[in-house]
Amino acid sequence: MPQNCTSPNPFQFFNSYSYETFAMVMGIITTGIISFSLIALNVEFSENFIRIWLKSWVVGYFIVVPIILTVGPQLQKLIDRLVKKPLSSLNQGVLLIL
Repeated sequence: MPQNCTSPNPFQFFNSYSYETFAMVMGIITTGIISFSLIALNVEFSENFIRIWLKSWVVGYFIVVPIILTVGPQLQKLIDRLVKKPLSSLNQGVLLIL
């Protein structure tokens, strides 16, 4: 048996689109939880609950995912700048051996 024989990764496609995959999965989870909670509070568990919830979930998903994809990268850059530590504070207490 050849030593370099490796099985293909079935999720290889998602590796090249990791941020987009994250946005889609995060959109499913967040919109599902929020829409379920708000519909349960406002409509309660009536006979139309599932239909109303699924409709709200789909609408919320198609609103949230494009927002995550467009606003997310800019927000990440802003947060990275805000929490970036100066180089001098990173070297405190560290003995550098040259």
